[in-house]
Amino acid sequence: MLLAALGVDVHGVDASPSMLEKLAEKPGAAQLKVKLANFAEDVIEGPFSLIFALVSTFYLLRSPEEQQRSLHTLGAELSDDGLLLLENYEPSARASLAPSGESADVVYIFERVIATRNGLRNYQTRICYAAPSELDKMAASAGLRLRERWSGWQGQTFKHGDRCHISIYEVAR
Repeated sequence: MLLAALGVDVHGVDASPSMLEKLAEKPGAAQLKVKLANFAEDVIEGPFSLIFALVSTFYLLRSPEEQQRSLHTLGAELSDDGLLLLENYEPSARASLAPSGESADVVYIFERVIATRNGLRNYQTRICYAAPSELDKMAASAGLRLRERWSGWQGQTFKHGDRCHISIYEVAR
């Protein structure tokens, strides 16, 4: 909402009606153009100079195939000089993981205890992990190429083993 307050035209896509309801309650939410959708299948039409998915949202897609479709879908909405930014965390650095019994070594149950206003709560979700090298392969298949990869928001150089990777892709020319 800070970007919208600065006059940037901000669009958003979320697959969770409850998250969109929470967003609508926040000051300035009326300035945003939001859509209930799965960003692997349906997005707001561009072109956009920047598309981003933060805090491992990409891992919440249900399968590698859905992740691949999302890269094609999002890449198609980038302007010629547009960028796709994916912020992801290495799952083992963030919480305890257990294999889900689905696709081996890809889908995990992410579990952690979080503090809420009403006390401690067990938070569990399913993630479909893709290593940075796998993201790069999927992006290349979608006509994108890695421009930069950081390990933090100050542009630190990414090294194997870093817990965060911010991958910035551009349209392959």
